[in-house]
Amino acid sequence: MNPEHLGAILGFIGGIFSGGLTAFTTIYIYRKQNKNLEIDQIRKGKVEIIYQLLGSRYVLAEHYGASAIDVHAFNTAMALFTVYFSGNKEIMRRYDAFRIDSKNTEKLIELLKEAAKEVGLDLFDSHIKQILTVNSRPAVTIQAAPSHVFQTPGERKNV
Repeated sequence: MNPEHLGAILGFIGGIFSGGLTAFTTIYIYRKQNKNLEIDQIRKGKVEIIYQLLGSRYVLAEHYGASAIDVHAFNTAMALFTVYFSGNKEIMRRYDAFRIDSKNTEKLIELLKEAAKEVGLDLFDSHIKQILTVNSRPAVTIQAAPSHVFQTPGERKNV
Protein backbone atom coordinates (compact mmCIF):
# COMPACT_ATOMS: atom_id res chain seq x y z
CA MET A 1 0.00 0.00 0.00
CA ASN A 2 1.14 3.45 -0.85
CA PRO A 3 2.34 5.41 2.25
CA GLU A 4 0.27 8.41 1.21
CA HIS A 5 -2.90 6.33 1.09
CA LEU A 6 -2.03 4.70 4.41
CA GLY A 7 -1.51 8.14 5.98
CA ALA A 8 -4.86 9.35 4.61
CA ILE A 9 -6.69 6.25 5.92
CA LEU A 10 -5.04 6.53 9.36
CA GLY A 11 -5.84 10.25 9.46
CA PHE A 12 -9.45 9.53 8.56
CA ILE A 13 -9.73 6.80 11.22
CA GLY A 14 -8.07 9.12 13.78
CA GLY A 15 -10.57 11.88 12.93
CA ILE A 16 -13.52 9.54 13.38
CA PHE A 17 -12.10 8.19 16.65
CA SER A 18 -11.40 11.69 17.94
CA GLY A 19 -14.89 12.93 17.01
CA GLY A 20 -16.52 9.86 18.58
CA LEU A 21 -14.51 10.28 21.77
CA THR A 22 -15.46 13.95 21.95
CA ALA A 23 -19.15 13.15 21.40
CA PHE A 24 -19.07 10.40 24.05
CA THR A 25 -17.37 12.68 26.57
CA THR A 26 -19.85 15.49 25.90
CA ILE A 27 -22.84 13.19 26.36
CA TYR A 28 -21.33 11.72 29.55
CA ILE A 29 -20.72 15.17 31.07
CA TYR A 30 -24.19 16.35 30.05
CA ARG A 31 -25.88 13.37 31.71
CA LYS A 32 -23.78 13.74 34.85
CA GLN A 33 -24.66 17.43 35.13
CA ASN A 34 -28.36 16.67 34.66
CA LYS A 35 -28.24 13.98 37.34
CA ASN A 36 -26.49 16.36 39.76
CA LEU A 37 -29.06 19.05 38.96
CA GLU A 38 -31.88 16.60 39.63
CA ILE A 39 -30.31 15.55 42.95
CA ASP A 40 -29.94 19.22 43.91
CA GLN A 41 -33.57 19.97 43.02
CA ILE A 42 -34.79 17.01 45.08
CA ARG A 43 -32.72 18.20 48.05
CA LYS A 44 -34.16 21.71 47.70
CA GLY A 45 -37.66 20.23 47.66
CA LYS A 46 -36.93 18.25 50.82
CA VAL A 47 -35.54 21.30 52.59
CA GLU A 48 -38.58 23.34 51.55
CA ILE A 49 -40.94 20.70 52.97
CA ILE A 50 -39.03 20.62 56.26
CA TYR A 51 -39.21 24.41 56.49
CA GLN A 52 -42.93 24.33 55.62
CA LEU A 53 -43.58 21.82 58.41
CA LEU A 54 -41.48 23.81 60.84
CA GLY A 55 -43.33 26.97 59.90
CA SER A 56 -46.81 25.48 60.15
CA ARG A 57 -46.48 22.99 63.01
CA TYR A 58 -48.23 25.45 65.34
CA VAL A 59 -51.53 24.14 63.95
CA LEU A 60 -51.04 21.18 66.29
CA ALA A 61 -50.97 23.40 69.37
CA GLU A 62 -54.18 23.05 71.38
CA HIS A 63 -54.43 26.74 72.22
CA TYR A 64 -54.09 27.87 68.61
CA GLY A 65 -57.21 28.26 66.50
CA ALA A 66 -55.83 27.22 63.15
CA SER A 67 -57.49 28.62 60.06
CA ALA A 68 -58.32 26.54 57.00
CA ILE A 69 -55.29 28.05 55.23
CA ASP A 70 -52.98 27.04 58.10
CA VAL A 71 -54.30 23.49 58.11
CA HIS A 72 -54.05 23.27 54.33
CA ALA A 73 -50.38 24.36 54.40
CA PHE A 74 -49.54 21.75 57.03
CA ASN A 75 -51.46 18.96 55.28
CA THR A 76 -49.89 19.77 51.92
CA ALA A 77 -46.40 19.62 53.41
CA MET A 78 -47.21 16.28 55.06
CA ALA A 79 -48.51 14.86 51.77
CA LEU A 80 -45.38 16.01 49.92
CA PHE A 81 -43.26 14.60 52.72
CA THR A 82 -44.29 11.06 51.78
CA VAL A 83 -43.30 11.66 48.16
CA TYR A 84 -39.86 13.14 48.82
CA PHE A 85 -38.79 10.96 51.74
CA SER A 86 -40.33 7.63 50.73
CA GLY A 87 -36.90 6.13 50.00
CA ASN A 88 -35.72 6.41 53.62
CA LYS A 89 -37.18 3.60 55.75
CA GLU A 90 -36.28 5.21 59.10
CA ILE A 91 -37.97 8.49 58.14
CA MET A 92 -41.05 6.63 56.90
CA ARG A 93 -41.18 4.63 60.13
CA ARG A 94 -41.19 7.91 62.07
CA TYR A 95 -43.76 9.34 59.67
CA ASP A 96 -46.08 6.38 60.31
CA ALA A 97 -45.62 6.77 64.08
CA PHE A 98 -46.60 10.44 63.82
CA ARG A 99 -49.52 9.70 61.49
CA ILE A 100 -50.96 7.23 64.01
CA ASP A 101 -50.61 9.73 66.88
CA SER A 102 -50.73 13.09 65.09
CA LYS A 103 -51.38 15.09 68.27
CA ASN A 104 -48.02 13.99 69.68
CA THR A 105 -45.66 16.81 68.72
CA GLU A 106 -42.65 14.85 70.05
CA LYS A 107 -43.15 12.38 67.21
CA LEU A 108 -43.26 15.25 64.71
CA ILE A 109 -40.05 16.66 66.18
CA GLU A 110 -38.32 13.27 65.84
CA LEU A 111 -39.57 13.04 62.26
CA LEU A 112 -38.26 16.51 61.40
CA LYS A 113 -34.89 15.86 63.03
CA GLU A 114 -34.44 12.64 61.06
CA ALA A 115 -35.47 14.34 57.81
CA ALA A 116 -33.13 17.26 58.50
CA LYS A 117 -30.29 14.83 59.08
CA GLU A 118 -30.87 13.29 55.63
CA VAL A 119 -30.57 16.63 53.83
CA GLY A 120 -27.74 17.96 55.99
CA LEU A 121 -29.64 20.65 57.92
CA ASP A 122 -28.48 21.53 61.41
CA LEU A 123 -31.64 21.91 63.44
CA PHE A 124 -31.20 22.40 67.14
CA ASP A 125 -33.66 20.86 69.56
CA SER A 126 -34.25 24.24 71.14
CA HIS A 127 -35.29 25.69 67.77
CA ILE A 128 -37.49 22.79 66.79
CA LYS A 129 -39.32 22.49 70.09
CA GLN A 130 -40.14 26.18 70.46
CA ILE A 131 -43.38 27.18 68.84
CA LEU A 132 -43.87 30.91 68.71
CA THR A 133 -47.30 31.91 67.58
CA VAL A 134 -49.08 35.19 67.36
CA ASN A 135 -52.85 34.95 67.42
CA SER A 136 -54.63 36.79 64.68
CA ARG A 137 -56.29 40.05 65.60
CA PRO A 138 -59.76 41.10 64.55
CA ALA A 139 -59.86 43.33 61.54
CA VAL A 140 -59.85 47.04 62.25
CA THR A 141 -62.44 49.14 60.45
CA ILE A 142 -61.33 52.61 59.50
CA GLN A 143 -64.06 55.17 59.08
CA ALA A 144 -63.70 58.48 57.36
CA ALA A 145 -63.76 61.44 59.72
CA PRO A 146 -66.25 64.26 59.13
CA SER A 147 -64.80 67.11 57.13
CA HIS A 148 -65.04 69.61 60.02
CA VAL A 149 -62.41 67.59 61.97
CA PHE A 150 -59.76 68.69 59.49
CA GLN A 151 -60.69 72.38 59.47
CA THR A 152 -58.64 75.02 61.19
CA PRO A 153 -60.16 76.71 64.30
CA GLY A 154 -61.15 79.75 62.23
CA GLU A 155 -63.01 77.62 59.68
CA ARG A 156 -64.88 75.66 62.40
CA LYS A 157 -66.79 78.73 63.55
CA ASN A 158 -68.84 78.50 60.41
CA VAL A 159 -69.86 74.89 61.10
